Amino acid sequence: MLNDTKHILVPLDFTDRNDQVLASAHDIAEKTGARVTLIHVVEPMADSDDETLQAFTTRLTEEAEQHLQKRADKLADLGSSVACENRVGKRHSEIVSFAMENDVDLIIMNSHRVTAATEPQNAFSLSHQIALMAPCAILMLKS
Repeated sequence: MLNDTKHILVPLDFTDRNDQVLASAHDIAEKTGARVTLIHVVEPMADSDDETLQAFTTRLTEEAEQHLQKRADKLADLGSSVACENRVGKRHSEIVSFAMENDVDLIIMNSHRVTAATEPQNAFSLSHQIALMAPCAILMLKS
């Protein structure tokens, strides 16, 4: 399966947990020659007509661009096969839409551990939602 991987999508939230995901994406891309897209989605606040909230969303988007580029620099030895995508919207919808629109073969992302003691409302995180909806293989790294 991994030998056929041509495009890897890596959703990022800019926490330290992303280091493990980036390392895995790097290793797989290096072995397969796949291109890598790093994606971050800023969720807008409820009242998108409010100028203050729009300015806040714009500021978050601009900061995300810088964070994405820092992470892309960690994959610099892969060459031009690393791209950054910064979107505004619902995180699960934007990530799945990007995967569908761009022939993504593999999504690599963090997830939290779910056990029998996990409260039902906490069981289905963003990564689990994406895993259910994604049109491709998913590699979830649990921490």
